[in-house]
Amino acid sequence: MLWPTNQKRYEKLKSTFTDIEALVNDLMKSGFSGYLEIRLTNAGYYLLVRPKAPIQIYMKDNTSGKFYVVPELSVSRINEESKIDTAYIDVYDVEPERLDLLLGYLSAVPLYKDLSSEFTDFEKLINKLTRDTLSGYLEIIFDDASINPAYVFYDKGKVKDVSWGEQQFSGNSGVNELKLKMEDNEAQFNVYQNVGQESSEGTEDKSKNEEFYDNNRNGNRDFGKVKLDMEEAVEGAPPENLKKPEKKAKKTRVHDGRSENQFAERVEKKLENFSIQPYLDFTGALIKWVEDAVNKQKGKNYFSRVFKKGLLNVSDRYPFLDPFLAEFDYADGEIKFENEINVIEFLKGIYSAIIIIFEEMKERERNEIDKILKKTLIDLEREYRDEIEILRVRTLMPTLFQ
Repeated sequence: MLWPTNQKRYEKLKSTFTDIEALVNDLMKSGFSGYLEIRLTNAGYYLLVRPKAPIQIYMKDNTSGKFYVVPELSVSRINEESKIDTAYIDVYDVEPERLDLLLGYLSAVPLYKDLSSEFTDFEKLINKLTRDTLSGYLEIIFDDASINPAYVFYDKGKVKDVSWGEQQFSGNSGVNELKLKMEDNEAQFNVYQNVGQESSEGTEDKSKNEEFYDNNRNGNRDFGKVKLDMEEAVEGAPPENLKKPEKKAKKTRVHDGRSENQFAERVEKKLENFSIQPYLDFTGALIKWVEDAVNKQKGKNYFSRVFKKGLLNVSDRYPFLDPFLAEFDYADGEIKFENEINVIEFLKGIYSAIIIIFEEMKERERNEIDKILKKTLIDLEREYRDEIEILRVRTLMPTLFQ
């Protein structure tokens, strides 16, 4: 985890007997430097406390592990919430200098995303980030979900710490531990750079990096938009995988060099026992997200008409979607479907029907719909972030999340 855990002052204080607001005030009076971790049933809060500085509050997304600033949150509000839902509080001492580094990590932006260990040499990537004098961190997400994610923290190219679950390592000793783990396990690498850090190649590349961040936030992960020299770290991936695709070329590869079909097959294998039933609400919202974008461009009720046509056209491959069999019914964001079908198979069928709709449109109309989808994606992610990540929907439906 991002937050240092090696100096614990208090452990598992219960809000039943502890007033959080009073606890924070007492800590601040004593010149405390560190943070409070507050765990409720459905939320996790982190209060970062530094001497003579305002308290900073972060909310944790338990699925992605990312942290977000929620402006309306306050210590008193969290204290009130803890009286309704019992909270457990841990308090950690952290040196002010280390807290300053932590603040940079929490606001870091993506530099490289979804690099696979299958084609990216871990040791060469570590060395490259050192040469680039990175201030930020490397996130390592293992394909085996039972293995905790790991983080390698950089300050101006120097490895400061390695965090792995509850374990904390200093400097290169943690990197060596990760090397051993990488020998037997595949993983995905994400690199984050602190906001405001200049590129080692100068201000010209810095502006290009900012353009990359904007594109990345909008779902556009075209590595051709920035001069990111990764050839020495990426092995075995086709050279065209690092080039900007031609305008009319269809996306056929993800960034780790495997085809989207190959990657989807791996996802499907992992989720082969997942039924669609728990995900019907999400799938309905997903279709509604597309429906609203299409109707905004093509007119009211357009989507419902052509969607049925799309379902009919894919019914030979996905018979459970055949509109004439009446097993599947969709209307205004709600799905009625009682059969037990694999969730990935179901989503692939829905996606195939939607793609047929898009293929019959003019390029100008498609471009306008793509713009609408990008603008409204944040609303879908806000409510269904867990489902999108668990089911790897971005990979299964690349045209919608491009």
